[in-house]
Amino acid sequence: MMNLLSDFQVSIYTASATAFIISSILCLILILVIGVSHGSLDHIKGKKLLKLFNIKSTYIFYITYILIAVIVILTWIILPSITVSESN
Repeated sequence: MMNLLSDFQVSIYTASATAFIISSILCLILILVIGVSHGSLDHIKGKKLLKLFNIKSTYIFYITYILIAVIVILTWIILPSITVSESN
């Protein structure tokens, strides 16, 4: 009986790990296909925003853009519970 229970626990763990890997790969593919192509247009929107606010330097947009990205990444690292939720 104990061996059967142990085998069952291993199979649950294996299925869970496999689902996690598939989910991670799917997320990576979606980010690469949708996210990168979407982000490649951000500089065009940035130029429109700079024109709207009558700002001549594009460096302001790029510095702000990079700072926002760094803040998001640091938030993921420091406070993962805010950005990632686990449902059980």
